[in-house]
Amino acid sequence: MAVSVAVGHEHAALRGLHYGAFLLLNYRAFVALSWTEHAAPAEYDEAHRRMSFTADFWHDWLAHGDVPDQPWRTYLQRSALTLKGLTYAPTGAMCAASTTSLPETPGGRTPAPAGSRQRKSGAGARVR
Repeated sequence: MAVSVAVGHEHAALRGLHYGAFLLLNYRAFVALSWTEHAAPAEYDEAHRRMSFTADFWHDWLAHGDVPDQPWRTYLQRSALTLKGLTYAPTGAMCAASTTSLPETPGGRTPAPAGSRQRKSGAGARVR
């Protein structure tokens, strides 16, 4: 992890590990997490350059798609980005199911994990 400001942990024993920092108005800062052999950025400008490059790459990737111009266009593009992110680059194989945590209905609850037992209560709420 690389950060451009001093951070400290707060209430780690109570709520898990949380880090925080106070910033002055108009102060620029970044946090970079890395898990590759490439070094994390050392300065804000480098972090910003890398984020801009990444955003430009994905905007360009979307521009090459054939997505119809209709009211659901942004949702179709977001779905395409999600599915692309769930693929293993060398083979194109799907790494994870894209629907594992989606609710069964819009605004509804997420499905129970496979193998869990559910029963309906008298009020119709699910009890696990």
